[in-house]
Amino acid sequence: MVLGVTNLFFLKALRNMPHVVSVGTPSLNSNRVPFSSRSSAGRLPGGKSSEGLGVQQLSLRRFSPTNLLNAVKLRRDGPLCLMTEHKEAVWTSYAAITKPDTSVLNRLVDAGMSPRVEESMSVVNNEILRRHFLELTTNFLAPFGPYFQVNAPSDGSSPYVTPPPLPSFSADEFLSNLSARGVGKFLSKRMKSNWPDLYRRFLQGPNFVPWFQRRLCS
Repeated sequence: MVLGVTNLFFLKALRNMPHVVSVGTPSLNSNRVPFSSRSSAGRLPGGKSSEGLGVQQLSLRRFSPTNLLNAVKLRRDGPLCLMTEHKEAVWTSYAAITKPDTSVLNRLVDAGMSPRVEESMSVVNNEILRRHFLELTTNFLAPFGPYFQVNAPSDGSSPYVTPPPLPSFSADEFLSNLSARGVGKFLSKRMKSNWPDLYRRFLQGPNFVPWFQRRLCS
């Protein structure tokens, strides 16, 4: 369920929401008090949020110590900081097992200079992201390729003979082979991740079986 709201009362009424996404820009007639004057009420010892949510701020700017400090501050303050100052951020209780690919993030162009430049730079950023996710998805699904291929019939064999069946798939065997041989140079160099755990989650998720069956029939 995705709940889109503009009334910040929901932040107080539904404090146990596992994910909070804040987007957009603050209104010019905003009456919120400055962030620096906000009290620290509602925080647990050690600077943790009373909602128990972690934060993963998505920023298109280059990574720097300043950006890191800002992200840590957002995590400490929690989504209730939106009551006093607007921020574009994501607070989530989901624990990711992959690390951001900083190489592609640092290639994105800041498009906030002017409307004309923003339009052209958006095209560049769109192409960078499309290529990145295409390469990432292709290489992530590559280990499943052998299960969709059969051995070619030998020369002189009858065309009326039933072709050999596709290799049978076993999740345990697949994960065991993957742990032994690795995920390949592209993924291992591009992103830091617990790859066996990521593939295990993918196999147990709701999307794998429909995708796998569709590929078998294609």
